[in-house]
Amino acid sequence: MATYLFITFVALQLLDIYTTSVALKKGAVESNPILDELFHVTNALPALIVVKSILIYLTYNILDTEYISPVLVGLIALYTWVVVNNIKVIKNQK
Repeated sequence: MATYLFITFVALQLLDIYTTSVALKKGAVESNPILDELFHVTNALPALIVVKSILIYLTYNILDTEYISPVLVGLIALYTWVVVNNIKVIKNQK
């Protein structure tokens, strides 16, 4: 089961990269203050790819722990909300 949850988690990371990039191109502002600061240092897309790659790598390396399923379910819920919010922001941009 953890494998399917992990695949869903990775898919949501990719959707977050895409929807965040689109929203930023349309004039939105990053809500995460850490990422917002990072975006001032480098371009948003490469920064997002690096941050998401690190998050995916770290999550992959704890797949064998007993708490991974509840952790992944929580992360999936969080990033589902993030992606849905990004889509709402994109729709509200002119």
